[in-house]
Amino acid sequence: MATVAVMGPAAALTIEFDFDDDGFFAPQDRRDLLQAAGDYVGGRLTDSLTVIDSSGPYDFFPGYSDPDAGFVYDAARTIPEDTLVIYTGGRDLSEGVAGEGGPGGYKTSPATQEWLNNASNRGQVGDTGLSSTSTDIGPWGGAIWFANDGINWHFDADPLSLEPFSGIDFFSVAIHEIAHVLGFGTAPSWNRLVGEDGFSGPQAVAAHGGDVALSGDDAHWQEGTRSTVAGTSQEAAMDPDINAGTRKFFTELDWAALADMGWEVQAPDGVAGVEISPVPLPASVWLMVTALAGLGMLGRRRSRNLTAA
Repeated sequence: MATVAVMGPAAALTIEFDFDDDGFFAPQDRRDLLQAAGDYVGGRLTDSLTVIDSSGPYDFFPGYSDPDAGFVYDAARTIPEDTLVIYTGGRDLSEGVAGEGGPGGYKTSPATQEWLNNASNRGQVGDTGLSSTSTDIGPWGGAIWFANDGINWHFDADPLSLEPFSGIDFFSVAIHEIAHVLGFGTAPSWNRLVGEDGFSGPQAVAAHGGDVALSGDDAHWQEGTRSTVAGTSQEAAMDPDINAGTRKFFTELDWAALADMGWEVQAPDGVAGVEISPVPLPASVWLMVTALAGLGMLGRRRSRNLTAA
């Protein structure tokens, strides 16, 4: 495994990756770096997520959007407690797009209402429904995909190292897309806080000094939005693009938005005392999008009320 610094508390969520691709993740160092990104994000999330158990009389079939195959369902599987599962791989994405990501859907075998409720909220006490009153989130996971052609990826075995580089930083794109799986820009508990003036979650407003302007898709901060990482200014991780030669960590604003959506976020990461947002050539900009989110949420809406697989 790649050596990475400890970035969060001991009590943390596990993000498990299921690799389904044409060889993009064949090199082990790429898998290790993606796991480092998952550990970085999950390391500050302390929600207690219940197991979704497919080992008994009822079955849970995760569904997710795949650019090559549309919306697909996996075989029945158990989602362990305190764990998110993310399907991933390399795909031919739209020109200029480095990554895509979004939450998943599901279908189930006939089951008790109690079991179905657990599959949809994973033991979260807030409203995790699909209505405008949603205040919490309890997903099983989703899918993220990376451009496998036409992009000069930078894979860094130590994502906290900040030496100069020239490519598109894989770690930065990975944590951005993981956030979309967590519901950033896609969850009902996000949509509840979006208005004409932008995102109005109280913790994000406190971090930003007011409502946070959004991009045209209402799923990202407005391009160029800045916040801080341990006191150092940085362009926010969840604006819609990334320049070559730039590494982005989650800023105070990015973490605050996850908390507003219902995630339990604690303990700052250890990145401090460095200039982490150099200004590269404007021509080397790649987008990071939520193109899968709509299909993912539609799949969830269809599937939650199914009584048969």
